[in-house]
Amino acid sequence: EVVVSPKELAVTWTNAADHEYTSNVFATPVATITLDGNEMKLSVAEKDNKVFKDADTYTFIASYDDTNYTLTGATITVEVTKRVIQIPTIASKLYNGSLQTATIPASNFYTVKENNGGTDPGKYKVVLSLDANCEWNDGTIGDKELEFVITANKITVTWEYTGSKVYTGSVLPNPTAIAADGSIVINVTCDATEFKNAGTYIFTATSTDKNYEITNNTFEVTIGKIDNTITTNDSYLFTYSGNANVLTNVSALEGATISY
Repeated sequence: EVVVSPKELAVTWTNAADHEYTSNVFATPVATITLDGNEMKLSVAEKDNKVFKDADTYTFIASYDDTNYTLTGATITVEVTKRVIQIPTIASKLYNGSLQTATIPASNFYTVKENNGGTDPGKYKVVLSLDANCEWNDGTIGDKELEFVITANKITVTWEYTGSKVYTGSVLPNPTAIAADGSIVINVTCDATEFKNAGTYIFTATSTDKNYEITNNTFEVTIGKIDNTITTNDSYLFTYSGNANVLTNVSALEGATISY
C-alpha cells in the first residue's frame, strides 16, 4: 500500500497588522500561497463571522479546496484596539445677558449628552457619551462630565476723590468709583471704621450686579498730619506770686493739647 500525503503549502499573510478603531470596516487580511511558481490568493473568513470593525480580537482562517495540499500558517489573529480620544477643552465665555452653551469640538467618537448652559456667571455641567470602542486619554471609558464656565464681564471704574488729604478733625467723604456703564451701581467701602484720622486708607469698589467684575477695584488715599500751630494774641510775663497763672487768647485745632 502506498500512502501519498498532501503537500504542505505555507500561507503568506498581508494586510494583517493590528488596527486602532476608526468606526469604519477594515479590509480582510489577504492570504496567498505559491504553487508551481505562481502566487495564488486563498479564501479567508473570520472564524465567528464577526464584522472586522469594532475593538475586539479577530481570528482569520485561510482555506484551499484542493485536498492534495495542506496549509501551514493558515490561521492568524488580528487585534482592533480601542481608539484613544482626547478629552476636549471647554472654553469659558463672558457673560452677555443671553443664554449660552458650551462650544464643544465635533467628533465621530462621542456625542453630547448634556449641554444646557446658562445665562448668569457660574459653572455648568457638560456630559459627553463615548463610543464603546474608544477610551478617554485619561484611561477611563463611558460618559465624561466636564465643566463650562460663564465668567463675569469685567468692567473698569474711574476713581475720584475731592476731599482733603490733610487731617481736619472731621470725617471725610469717601472717594467715588464710576463705571463706564452708568447703569451699573458701584458700592465703595473703606478698610477702616472711620475715614478721619491721619493714615493710609484702602477703598474697595464692588458691583451690586453679580454679572460684572471690577478690575481696578481698590483705591488708596493717604491723609497727612496737620502742622498744628498754637496761636496767641498776647505775650506773657508772670511774676511769681504763689498763685496759678492763666493764659488767655490761646487757640489750637481740635484735639491738640497745650502744655506750659
